[in-house]
Amino acid sequence: MKLLKYSCIIFFLSHLWSCSFTKNETFTKLEPEKTHLDFVNQVIESDSISLANNYYFYNGAGITVSDFNNDGLQDVYYSGNHTTSKLYINKGNLVFEDITKSSKLENDFWSSGSTYADVNGDGWQDIFVCTVGKDEANLLYINQGLDTQGLPVFQEMAAEYGLNDKRICTQAAFFDYDQDNDLDLFVIVNSQLMNDRNQTIPRNTNSNSYTVDILYKNNGDNTFTVISEEAGIVNEGFSLGLAINDINNDGWPDIYVANDFITNDLIYINNQKGGFDEKANDFLRHTSYNGMGVDIADVNQDGLMDITVMDMLPESNRRRKLMQAPVNYDLFNYRTELGYTKQHVKNTLQINQGMDEEGNYQFSELGTLSGMYSTDWSWAPLWADFDNNGTLDLFITNGYYKDLTDMDFALGLKEKLRFGSNEHSISYQKETLNKLNPIKKSNFIFKNRGDLNLENVTEDWNLNEPSFSHGAAFADFDNDGDLELLVNNLGHTAFFYKNNTIENQIENKIKESNFLNIKLNGTGKNKNAFGTRLELFTAGNLIQSYYHSNVRGYLSSMSDEIHFGLGDKTKLDSITIHWPDGTFQVENSITLNTKLKIDYKPKRKSQSTVKTKSLFTSISDSLKLQYVQEENKYIDFNNDPLFYKMYSKEGPSIAINDIDNDGLDDILIGGSAENTATLFIQKQGSFEKSNIFEEDASFEDMGILLFDADNDGDNDAYVVSGGSDFVAGKEAYQDRFYTNENGSFIKQNTSSLSTASGGPVKGADFDRDGDIDLFIGGKFSPGEYPKSPISSLLMNDNGNLKEATPPALKEIGMVTDAIWTDFNNDGWVDLIVVGEWTEVQFFINKNGALEPYNNTGLKNTSGWWNSISGGDFDNDGDTDYILGNFGLNTYIKADAEHPVRVYADDFDANGKIDPIISYYEKDDSGSLKEYALHTRDALISQIVAYKKRFKNYKSFSEADFDEILKKQDRKNDFVLDAKILTTSYLENLGEEGFKIRPLPITCQVSPVYGVLIKDFDADGNLDALLSGNQNSADPLFGNYDASNGIFLKGNGKGDFESVSTLISGLYLNGDQKSITTFYIDNQSALLAGANKGPLKAYEYQSKGTAANKIISLKTSDAGAYITFTNGEKTKLEFYYGNSYLSQSSRKFEILPVMKEVVFYDFNGVTRKIL
Repeated sequence: MKLLKYSCIIFFLSHLWSCSFTKNETFTKLEPEKTHLDFVNQVIESDSISLANNYYFYNGAGITVSDFNNDGLQDVYYSGNHTTSKLYINKGNLVFEDITKSSKLENDFWSSGSTYADVNGDGWQDIFVCTVGKDEANLLYINQGLDTQGLPVFQEMAAEYGLNDKRICTQAAFFDYDQDNDLDLFVIVNSQLMNDRNQTIPRNTNSNSYTVDILYKNNGDNTFTVISEEAGIVNEGFSLGLAINDINNDGWPDIYVANDFITNDLIYINNQKGGFDEKANDFLRHTSYNGMGVDIADVNQDGLMDITVMDMLPESNRRRKLMQAPVNYDLFNYRTELGYTKQHVKNTLQINQGMDEEGNYQFSELGTLSGMYSTDWSWAPLWADFDNNGTLDLFITNGYYKDLTDMDFALGLKEKLRFGSNEHSISYQKETLNKLNPIKKSNFIFKNRGDLNLENVTEDWNLNEPSFSHGAAFADFDNDGDLELLVNNLGHTAFFYKNNTIENQIENKIKESNFLNIKLNGTGKNKNAFGTRLELFTAGNLIQSYYHSNVRGYLSSMSDEIHFGLGDKTKLDSITIHWPDGTFQVENSITLNTKLKIDYKPKRKSQSTVKTKSLFTSISDSLKLQYVQEENKYIDFNNDPLFYKMYSKEGPSIAINDIDNDGLDDILIGGSAENTATLFIQKQGSFEKSNIFEEDASFEDMGILLFDADNDGDNDAYVVSGGSDFVAGKEAYQDRFYTNENGSFIKQNTSSLSTASGGPVKGADFDRDGDIDLFIGGKFSPGEYPKSPISSLLMNDNGNLKEATPPALKEIGMVTDAIWTDFNNDGWVDLIVVGEWTEVQFFINKNGALEPYNNTGLKNTSGWWNSISGGDFDNDGDTDYILGNFGLNTYIKADAEHPVRVYADDFDANGKIDPIISYYEKDDSGSLKEYALHTRDALISQIVAYKKRFKNYKSFSEADFDEILKKQDRKNDFVLDAKILTTSYLENLGEEGFKIRPLPITCQVSPVYGVLIKDFDADGNLDALLSGNQNSADPLFGNYDASNGIFLKGNGKGDFESVSTLISGLYLNGDQKSITTFYIDNQSALLAGANKGPLKAYEYQSKGTAANKIISLKTSDAGAYITFTNGEKTKLEFYYGNSYLSQSSRKFEILPVMKEVVFYDFNGVTRKIL
C-alpha cells in the first residue's frame, strides 16, 4: 500500500507540475503566487541601529522545518529580523498557508536562529527562537495542539521553562547529552562588540564571560537549569554556527561551535560523566577563520562524521585581491603559542580519519582538494542527497549587503576612526558604508562525484539566481521521495526550489533514483529520537551512515524525517538503529521508495565500537625514542615576503646505519640552526640518546649520509649544511665530513666541500673504483631565489673527497632529492635529480662519466618536486619511481597550459632578486587568467615602487599580470615554471623511455616528502608509504597538513590500492619530512621525523617476520635479483639515501615468498644469498 501511495503521489505531482519546469531540470524555483510562501526578511536602518553600531546587522535569519500539526506534511517557520517571524502550514501540493497570527506566534523581536523539538513530550513540536535584539529574551513557543480550525496554536513560555536568556544568542539545539531520555538545550552566544574582535589576548576560559555559550539541563519537570560551568562549557567566542553529532563515534552526543574572527572553533566531546572536554586543538590542524555555518555528515561514507564550516573566500582573483589583508607572520605564530587554532580564510571540509594512538580523533582538511573552499561570503552548508544517486551533495548559501572585506574601505575607516568623537565616527561609518558595493552572488550547489570530487552544478541545477541568502533547509515537502530546498533571503522573497528528480526519473524511465525516507519514534521525552545513529547495509557492507540532529547549516533546523538517496541500489540488507540511550535494534525486510516508520523497540545495549587491529602499530614509547625537533624563530617571510613557503624549516633529516659496529641499527637525526644533531644508539631493544656535533650547532643540517668512506670497516658521516637562515657566503653553509674513530665522529677539513645551501646527499660507487662517491644537491640560493645553487659530485679516493662535478651537473636548479639508480639496466648506476621549479632530470653513466640524458619520452615534467624513490613496482626487471610533489589540496593549480611561474630579476635595482610568482585563477567571468600569486602588501614589501603603481587595493585587484610585470620591467628576467603538482608514478618502459601519471587522489592531499618503498605485507609486490605536509607555507594560502601518511599496497603490476587511515593505523600527522626503515630485535620498523614534531616509530603487523633472515649489506652491495615462489622475478636496488633527507637501514630481509636471491655489487659481481 505504501508503494502504491507513493506512486500515486509521484504521478499526480508529475502531472501537476509538468507545465512548471523544464524537462530534466533538477530544481525549479516556485514563485509565491503558487506556493503562498511570501516571507521576506527585512532590516531597516535607523539612527539607533545600523551596521555602524551592530556588526551583525546583515547576518540574516534561519528556517525551521517540521510537522507542527501532525498531518504528515512538513511545515515552515521563518525567522525574521525587522520582520515578524512566520509559520506556514503545508496544505499539500506544495501550497502553504500563513497562520502566524492565529497560531499566536507574532512578535517584533529580532530573531536569528530557531529550532524545534517536542520539549514536553506531549506529541506536538514546539519552537525555540534565539533573539539578538537589545534586552530581548529568547522565546519558547509550546505547541498547545490544534484549534477548532485544525491549526496549531502556541503559547510563549520561555520564562516558565527557565530559558529566557537575554544575551546575544544566535542558535540553539535540543539534544539528550546525558542519555536520560529527555532533551537538554545548548545555546550559542555572540556579542555586539564593535571593536577589537581580532585582538590577540590569552584565551578566556572564564565561564562568567558574556560570550560563553550556554548549556541547559532538562530537570524533567518542564524546567531547565544552566550548568555550563560545571559541564566544562567555559570557552568564550563569537558563535555563529552550531551542530550536534557523535564526532568521536562513542555513542554520546558532542558539540561543534563555529566561531567568528580570532576565537577558536570549539569541539566539546561528551565525557559521559555529565560534562564535556574541549578538544578542537587536539582534533583539528587548522580551521576556517571566520567560522559561520556548520554541518556534520558522513561525506565519504566511511562510517565517520565529517565537519564542514563556512567562511568568506571569494572565487575570483579580483575579489580575493580586494580583501587580502597584510599578513603578520609573527602574530600568526604568537596566536598559536597562546592556544589559538591555526585559522585560514576559506571554507573547510574536515574529513574524519579515526582515533590515533593517543585517543584523539584526527581530521584532514580537504576543502580545497574537493573544490568547495571558495564560495564567497558564505553562511549555510547543507549536505544531502539532492539527486538520489547515493552520495551527499553540498548546498551553500552566500551574499552580504555591504562588502566589508574591501581593504580600501577597512583601512580607510580605521584611519578615520583614530580621531574624532564616537558620534562623528558612527556618522562617518554610515556615510562610508552606504558607498560600499554589495556581495550579491548566487548560492552554490556541488554534486558529489565520489572520492571527494565536488562538481559545481549551480547553473546546471537552476540555482544560480543572485541573492543575499542566509538560512536554508531541505525537506521532502511533497512526499515524492526527493528533497526540496528553502532559502531565507534578506530583502527578497524567500526561495522555494522544487526538486524534480523523481519526476525526471519517471519521464526518462531510469531506475537510478531510489530512496528511503525514515521517521523515528523515540522514547521518553525524546520523541524526535535526536541522537540516533542509522547505518545502512547492502551485500554486507556499510553504504551510508547518518546521525539524527535537526540543527544544521546556519540558524536553521531540518525536518526530523530522514532521507536517504540510494541510486541504483534495489535492496538493503538491513538498517541498524543506535538509539540515543545506548540501545540498538536492527530492521530487515526493507521496501525502498517508501517512508519507513521505526518505533523504539531496542534489543539490547549497543556494544562499544571495537577498534580493528591496524596494519601498523606505534612503538615510539616502547623504544624510548623521546625526541621533538626544535626550530629557531627565524621567519623567512619577514625578509622575503614573496616566498610561498619557508626554506628554513625543511628538516629534520634521518640517517640509519651501524655507528658503533655492534651490528645494530643506530639513528642520527640532523639538527636545525642553533640546535645540535641527536644520536640514538641501539642497546638491547631500546635506544640511548645523546647530542652530537655540538660544536656545529649553528649549522642547519639537511641531508646526512652514513657510509664507510675510507673502507676501514666503520661508518663515517657526511652532513649537508643548508636552510635560509643566513646570507650567502656564510660559513654556516659549509658542508661537513666526519670520520668514525671507534664510535666517535671526528670532523675533517671541510674547506674543499660545498658552501652552497644544500639539500640531499646520495651515495654510490658510480665510477666502480671500490668506494662510495657522493652527489650533493644545491637547494637554495640566499638572496637570489629561485636561481640555481651549485650542486656537487664528489669523487671518493679512500676517504679523500674530491670535487669532480661535470659542468652539466653544477647548475641544475633547486635540487630537493636525487637517486643513484641504473635506470637503463646497463650495469652502471645512473642519476635522476628532482627539484623545485625543475624538470625530472636524468644523467646517464657512461663508463664512470655522467652525461645529461634526454631520450626519456617525457615532456612538461617541471614541478615542485620534493622527493624520488625507486622500486620495481610492476615486476618487469627495471626500476620505476615514485615522485613526491606539492599535491592538489591547494588553490595553486598547474598543468601544461596553465603552469605556475616565477619571474625573477632585480626589478627595483636594490641588489636583491625579486621573485614574482604567477598562477592561473578565475576572473569575474569564470575564465582562467594569469595573475600574481601575491597580495598587494607582499609585493610592496618586496618592491616599494608598487605602492605608486597600485595606489589602492582596487587598482591592484583589477590589474592583469602584464600590468604588474610590464614589458619594460622584464628585460633581464628569467622565468621558471611548474606544470605538474601531483605526486606521481614514473613507470620505466625500458627502451621506450618513461611514462608519468598521478598517483591516487589520497596521495594528493598534501605535499609528499618522505617515500618509503618496501614489501610490507610480504606478498612479493612492493608497497609504498608516503609522508608529508608543510606547515611552513605562507599562512595566506593555508597550512598543508592533511596527510596522516598514505599506505599504498602494490599489486605487482604498477598499480596501487590506497589503504585508508582507519585500516593502516598510520597517524604521521604534523610537518612530516623524513622516513626510514630500521631493524630492532630482528624486526623491521619505520621511523618518521617531523619539523617541530616528535619522532614516530611504527611496526607492521605481519605474521612470522621475526623468523625471517636479516642480512647486513656490504659497502659495495648495489642490489639484488629476486625470484619468487610463483615464478615471477624482480630487481631490487640498494640505496645510500632513499627519499627526502632520509637514509634507511642497509639490511636485507629474506621473505617466505622468495625462492632465490642473488646480490650484485656496483661492479656487477654477483653472489647467491638464497
